[in-house]
Amino acid sequence: MKHLLLACTLLPSLGLAQVPAPDTPARAPAPSLPAPASTWSPDCVIHDEPGDGRLWAHGASWKASFGQDGFTFVPRLAGAPHNFPLQFRVSAVRVGGRPLPFAAAVTPVRSSDRVTFERGALREVYDLSLQHVEQKFVVDTALAGDVELELAVATELCEDSTAPGLQFGCAFGAVQYGEAFLVRGGEKLPIESAFDRGTLRLRVPAALRGEGPVVIDPVLSTQSSSAVGTVFTPDVAYDATTDRWLLVWESEFSGTDHDVWAEMFDGAGVRIPLSGTALEFTAVMAGWPRVADLDAADRFLVAFQFHDPFFGGRQMIYGRTRDAGGSMTVGPMVLFSDPNLPGGNTGVDVGADSGTGAGNHDWLVVWTNTATINDSNIHGRLVLGTGQPRSASVLPIETVGTFFNANVEVSKGNGNGLVDFPLWCVVYTRYFGSTLAEVHCRTVDPNGAIGSEVPCDTSQNRNLYPHVSSPIRDGTQSRFLVTWERQTPLTARAVVVGFRPAWQGTSFFDLTAQFGLIGNWLRAESDGVRFVVASKGFFVGEIKLHTLAWTGGGLVLHEGPANVQGTEPPELASCRSSGGPVGFYGVAFLRGFAPQQAPALSRYGGYTPGPTTGLLPTACGPLQIQRAGFPALGATMQFTLSNFGSDLPGFGFGAAAANPIPFCPTCSLGLRLDMPIEVLFATSATTITIPPALSLVGQSYAMQGFGLGSGTCFGGFHFSDTITFTIR
Repeated sequence: MKHLLLACTLLPSLGLAQVPAPDTPARAPAPSLPAPASTWSPDCVIHDEPGDGRLWAHGASWKASFGQDGFTFVPRLAGAPHNFPLQFRVSAVRVGGRPLPFAAAVTPVRSSDRVTFERGALREVYDLSLQHVEQKFVVDTALAGDVELELAVATELCEDSTAPGLQFGCAFGAVQYGEAFLVRGGEKLPIESAFDRGTLRLRVPAALRGEGPVVIDPVLSTQSSSAVGTVFTPDVAYDATTDRWLLVWESEFSGTDHDVWAEMFDGAGVRIPLSGTALEFTAVMAGWPRVADLDAADRFLVAFQFHDPFFGGRQMIYGRTRDAGGSMTVGPMVLFSDPNLPGGNTGVDVGADSGTGAGNHDWLVVWTNTATINDSNIHGRLVLGTGQPRSASVLPIETVGTFFNANVEVSKGNGNGLVDFPLWCVVYTRYFGSTLAEVHCRTVDPNGAIGSEVPCDTSQNRNLYPHVSSPIRDGTQSRFLVTWERQTPLTARAVVVGFRPAWQGTSFFDLTAQFGLIGNWLRAESDGVRFVVASKGFFVGEIKLHTLAWTGGGLVLHEGPANVQGTEPPELASCRSSGGPVGFYGVAFLRGFAPQQAPALSRYGGYTPGPTTGLLPTACGPLQIQRAGFPALGATMQFTLSNFGSDLPGFGFGAAAANPIPFCPTCSLGLRLDMPIEVLFATSATTITIPPALSLVGQSYAMQGFGLGSGTCFGGFHFSDTITFTIR
């Protein structure tokens, strides 16, 4: 609608810009939410086809695979140094003592939680539930006599002949092979089962068979002191379009088998039921998952390291996408590291393009490639919104000279849509023996161009574990906050690095001396306006969060320390890093202590504390005003009017004060008359964008709606209540 400005001078202390109201209003802030207090477990059976030619399934205390070589059941046994699988393969079927032909090598087919091998006269069926696997054999033959079924069982577990029934166990637990039954009509009749030297025999006497196919039905379940493994390395990202978070983590299945899991939360941090899934849960080691969201595709990318059996068990970097909306589809596993380059690949991280406008919208995946014992390089890969690499070759982010580089991290977002020159900042440690380590960084632009190396700390100290925020806009510059741990003595160090797009210099800070941060678990992030730093708290199981504002030459504390009760180095993601609103962050951490831990997510508002919005009762008539959004620096607020009928709607904006109108005793003006007032005519919705100016923090303003036509005040006006807000 057309805006008619009756007062064309904006309030000089604010300078707010009007833009059309968005389709989706911004959310109001929420406090940090309580996280799960117990260990985590999926609430449905998880299925996958990772590309190794097998069907995989995962329950609460087991995983299983199905291939042409048969069925493999893998129990989770607490504290086990490695997996103890049981492989079952049908080796013989006899009816009346005569062999019954069956197809030995067939491809299994899954339908929901059922997997079937069609072997001709024999049908092998597996019904999967969270707690167990029900194994059924259906023998369909007109031949008379006893039915005997033999299964070849390969396992390190030992069958305990002294215990009733069949159970395969070790020092860490056991698999209960439940009593086998003949299913006849609505009855279940026990039948003979025996195990001897790798062969399991199931026998149905002819007298029990009855009419129709013979159905044999045992159940496998895990017997262990604990069905839950230790969890590690959580991370989080946010999708703005769907207003959802994705939390990822690594979970121990055994000493040689870790899995990668993910679960979705809504924008307020509430868990979405049935959204938990495993992104990699084959019987090999996978871990260190890192996630970023590409809002242009409404899709998350989870990258992780994987001991790839196709490349001799070398650690390779893979990734999988997960859609933020719809059925939350998981994409295929995609290889990012180059198997033609020597050495292993570890320490992966991923950042995303923050915008949805013109140009490339990719993820940037980075990792460490250890070519030799003395030469470790930083590689990267631009990844399309489909989850496929943009080019056939990796980006050589740091391959100059013979240095041992490690601990690589990339900014969660590149500032696209916020800064003039979108850039990712990649930070890493360069080791010189056991006592010296430096921190360096480089930029990567959306086209894959790599900037010159910038020294963050080359002092004669051991400087470890750098992390970097998404950029803030400072004039025409992009500025990143880089944090790291200095070991001697233990202090929290940081630099603010400026680019335009080339390096414009650094400013150094001792966060321990200035703000009291402990030099552990340092993580940095920004919402495009201010920085948030996470660190270890003073007490065990405590994480502290500080909101810091850049003044142009220094850092000032705007909020904190805020406490989160959690363990494990936390990870941060701002909503703005993937194109969302400013002022809100997700914090990924673990709650509890190993091995009884659960991955957890809390929301954090990175703004100054204090009152935010209020309401002055100034309405006369039916006109109503509504607000959406939150008054933080760089944020937007939306105001809409309703119930104005045929009247001409509009807004008045200025400083708040309830002023009775002498000639209209039932109405009040909610704006101060001794301060400038901006009037907007002929619109029922308006949006204001709060500039990222630190001088605005703590200042208060007001918005009141009016309708012209049917009112009784000043020749036809009536007024709404007045919304007041204080910038935080």
